[in-house]
Amino acid sequence: MKMIKFEDFPISMTSENIEILAEMMMAMSPSEEWRKISDIISYEERNLIRERVKEIQMAKEKKRWESLTLEEQENEKRKMETSIDEDTKTFRGNILQQERDSIELEKRNDENKQNI
Repeated sequence: MKMIKFEDFPISMTSENIEILAEMMMAMSPSEEWRKISDIISYEERNLIRERVKEIQMAKEKKRWESLTLEEQENEKRKMETSIDEDTKTFRGNILQQERDSIELEKRNDENKQNI
């Protein structure tokens, strides 16, 4: 894999450089070079790189999807639908609301103790 070094900055954001930086960003364990670079690049440059990462990931997913048989594609669709369906049926609650409720309950218990 090609790399761009921190010492090479500033660089122009050509499509080749964006491609290299996107690959560096997507590495399983990002290099120390990427960490240094990510600290000095601008917001706009970071967005260019993220967009390229997104494009690469979508292309990989499309290639993976097309490599599946029709039966495997149907199974994938069913899994996604089941997952979405389960998520909509399972209420995980609002933690902040739970905290408010327990504070309110505590206040009521204190008031009840004082009234007795």
